[in-house]
Amino acid sequence: MDRHEMIKTILRLQNMPGIGSASILELLRNGCTARCGVLTFSDISDMNQTRIGRMISDGKLTLSDWDKSCASADMILKHCHNADIDIMTCCDAGFPSNLLALKRYPPLLYIKGNRKILNTGKSAAIVGTREPTGLAKQMTEVFSRRLGDDGYVIISGLARGCDSAAHAAAAERDNPTIAVLGHGLIKDIYPPENRMLAHKIIETGGALISEYPPTASVSSFRLVRRDELQAGLSSGVICMESKQGGGSLHAVRHAVNMNKPVGILDHNAAALFLHDPDYAVADQSAGLNMLINESDAEISLLFSVDSILMFEKRMQEASRCRSSIPEYSASGYRLRKSMTGEGSTQEIQLNFLDTP
Repeated sequence: MDRHEMIKTILRLQNMPGIGSASILELLRNGCTARCGVLTFSDISDMNQTRIGRMISDGKLTLSDWDKSCASADMILKHCHNADIDIMTCCDAGFPSNLLALKRYPPLLYIKGNRKILNTGKSAAIVGTREPTGLAKQMTEVFSRRLGDDGYVIISGLARGCDSAAHAAAAERDNPTIAVLGHGLIKDIYPPENRMLAHKIIETGGALISEYPPTASVSSFRLVRRDELQAGLSSGVICMESKQGGGSLHAVRHAVNMNKPVGILDHNAAALFLHDPDYAVADQSAGLNMLINESDAEISLLFSVDSILMFEKRMQEASRCRSSIPEYSASGYRLRKSMTGEGSTQEIQLNFLDTP
């Protein structure tokens, strides 16, 4: 199955009612990548060992469902062609290897801009509140510029506040930055005031990415899922400020669960710098103070240049440790990639492991 056939197959499966990423990855695991051509309804109905095959056998999925999903897949491909949106599947050579460590990694990604930066090996997510203090905004810009100048791709979610500051600081220095969106790539940018920033990100060698179809609207669930992808893509996560219960903490907790380095703005150092002891206990610090108190993970306190350099060292060491371990998905199968020739699709061999 070549790259275009793989894209079409996954799109058709995604548009079937009741079918999610886990069921699609199960099909890939069961050897559908070795078949020639796009999967047909008959092909899938023969795969009785898979959930989708059983749903067809039980009459829960019909040929009519398949025909509708094929039409939807064709429409998505048309939208992508017209809007210059690239599609990358988990079987492609450039698919971000970091994402394969996620329990629910996306079978495909939609991309506008430079797809090459998705798998550089050096990336840092910078996240934070939509209403940062003046110092936090300034330090976000400082951290973004420093990490970008040191070769790190800056990852964030294009939200107001800290996200916007991180993207803008990178783009102003022509450093690549990735915006992970919680909606499709031909919908109006959310928030709308970041439309020009989104164009700037692409113009300076960065990328906008989403796991959602081009016309998908923003939703709270998709924004939370976006936070998981930010953590998954990155070598480490930095949170500048967060109120208690703030959305940025989703990305931090995912990073902790994946044993990735986590850093936060050192609010005590900032309070001394500002000669304002109340800053360390301000609302914008409450979420991070709670995180420090409840987490057993090592959390780097960042303020000085030296602290950023030490955090870079932590990310490098963590990346080396991950690269020395065979890649296993959370679903219990090993991922091994092999090239089929220059410029061709990279097929992914998914060998099921008998795990307890």
